[in-house]
Amino acid sequence: GSFAQEAQQCRPCDLDSYILDPVSSRCQLCPTGAECDGSSLVGSVSGSVWEAAAGGRLRVSRCPPGHQLVRSEALPLLDQCFPCPPGSYTLVGGDFATNTLVRASVVEAASAEACWPCPAGALCRGASDVWPRTGWWQPHEEGGGGRRA
Repeated sequence: GSFAQEAQQCRPCDLDSYILDPVSSRCQLCPTGAECDGSSLVGSVSGSVWEAAAGGRLRVSRCPPGHQLVRSEALPLLDQCFPCPPGSYTLVGGDFATNTLVRASVVEAASAEACWPCPAGALCRGASDVWPRTGWWQPHEEGGGGRRA
């Protein structure tokens, strides 16, 4: 919770919020891409990384493979890891520090150009989920890569 100056006592944060430091910061609303319990924040996508930023907020900084990082400096409540849609994929994840797969909005992340199109002979369910269609690919004898069966 946070300290209420007017009442001179601690009060709990709402369940849709979190707090980094009850002594020096206030309760923050939970961003779209996270789950909060009134005290802590956990990314909704397993493998996402959230780091402390100015104003006592946590901001998404890295997303796992198959996910783009949606982060707008003007709208921190919309921070999230957004998966590539079905029919597309990516084998890398969003990274704010290197500006890899960083998008300013979900609309931009959902665009057809955001992720790689599914290759011929493959089935792409979104994110980094890419599977060969039956009878289409077989592995090289030396390992690595493949060819049409």
